[in-house]
Amino acid sequence: MQNSYHNKEVVLVNLPPAHDYKYDNPGSIYPATGVMLIASVLKKNGITVSFVDGALDRDYDEQVLERVSDKTAFVGLSVMSSQVTMGYRLAKKIKEKHPDTLVVFGGVHPTLYPEQTVDNPYVDIGVVNEGSRTVLEIMNYTCGEVELKDVKGIVYCDDENNTTLTDPRSLDEIENVPHFDFEVLDLDKYLSATTVYNSELNTEGIEDLQLMPIITGLGCCYRCSFCINVILKRRYRARTARAIVDEIKRLQTNYGANAFLFLDEDFCINKNRLKEFIQIVKAEKLKFSARIWTRVSYFKKDSFRKLLPEMEEIGISSIAMGAESGSQRMLDYIKKDIKYEDILCAVNELSNFSITPRFSFMVGLEDEKKNETMATYKLCGKLLRANIRTNIAGPFIFRYYPGSPMFNGIVEKYNVKIPSTIEQWESALNVDGSLIVNTELWTWPGFEKYSEAMNDYINICSTKLNKPGNRERLSAKVIKSILLWRLEHSRFLYSMDYYVLQFAKKLKRLLKGFAK
Repeated sequence: MQNSYHNKEVVLVNLPPAHDYKYDNPGSIYPATGVMLIASVLKKNGITVSFVDGALDRDYDEQVLERVSDKTAFVGLSVMSSQVTMGYRLAKKIKEKHPDTLVVFGGVHPTLYPEQTVDNPYVDIGVVNEGSRTVLEIMNYTCGEVELKDVKGIVYCDDENNTTLTDPRSLDEIENVPHFDFEVLDLDKYLSATTVYNSELNTEGIEDLQLMPIITGLGCCYRCSFCINVILKRRYRARTARAIVDEIKRLQTNYGANAFLFLDEDFCINKNRLKEFIQIVKAEKLKFSARIWTRVSYFKKDSFRKLLPEMEEIGISSIAMGAESGSQRMLDYIKKDIKYEDILCAVNELSNFSITPRFSFMVGLEDEKKNETMATYKLCGKLLRANIRTNIAGPFIFRYYPGSPMFNGIVEKYNVKIPSTIEQWESALNVDGSLIVNTELWTWPGFEKYSEAMNDYINICSTKLNKPGNRERLSAKVIKSILLWRLEHSRFLYSMDYYVLQFAKKLKRLLKGFAK
């Protein structure tokens, strides 16, 4: 089959995350995993791939237009609903310059809104759900070997403008999903990027942190109501311990990688795999740092706590967990299936190790009361005080992106109008890509200003004052003590330090503008 792909090329595009993306980071930390996976599948099957990263280069649209040629089988774009307007504009430019070029949308938006995706003259095919096998069948279609109606998991309009949604495709089995092939991109641009992971993963004083991602699991088996996995029913699938170790060794040998992100909703869900992974790494004397994602509820179990010393020993230096809220009622409301006490147990257990606990939170949920918002920030203060290494992600003000049970509930309850065409999404989205919804219908008066102030203080405590070089300074300790007191007692607004901080932020933005 590969011979039929001779002289065929594919252009793949990772769009910017949102319209207001600032390009502040000199690199994208690591390339977009969904597009990279498709690129790796194509390359493995002998197809030339041109990868354009809109999160890295401002002129991504110009690059795409330059790379499309007579050899281009199709241009593929990974599109979330927050990116659909940017995707639509680029598709229009492609069709205006190269009218015969096939344009394919994949990702979240065509999965949630398949018919809408192809109901315009600029998008030819939408890929529904996971597409690592679908993309090869689309290649076969471009070679004249199959008809479009026989390709599973797509949506398209036929010559008579009738929309066709083909039979669904089963989820990809992870053993058939290749590891990332980084030869399709200019890897140095990513490896040299200043990343938010340096302080977490650079525990051995490594001067040159070479961070690379590895897919160790797909999907999720939990039921959080804010997550798209619940809607799409993407069951959890795990790579074997042996396969993960082999990939670590490959990336170390070929690229000098010394730090890894294990992309997995719950790396520790299978304790047997975790134990086997630890055993193999120790037996083969591998050295690296890694971040994993897992659940706070595991730390109350003796069987898991006994593994922590070995996890630290093999290089697990950061554990990210979704804590979400300081209110048990809200944790139950979002179906997180954890207890408030589990969060405290996790931070206390990790205080005995040189492992950074990273907790993510969100506030501004529908039905969240003022005292529950405050409880979340108070919990953040407790976590920062309990463990000097604690890192807090957020608390993020919850934004309503399509694709979760919670979003669907808001749409139904408040009669939110979903755009019926791709063109209409532009006027329906905030600059950050979230749907324009009047959150004042459920948030309490002053919520936005209160949350902004508290998030500023958490950011200072969790990142700036928490860097290894700053932790032991007397001035840092004094400032952190003041800010933690404010967190734990909800004393923020109208304090002098708050207004000094706001002035400093404005001055920094102004100076950065002059520098540019």
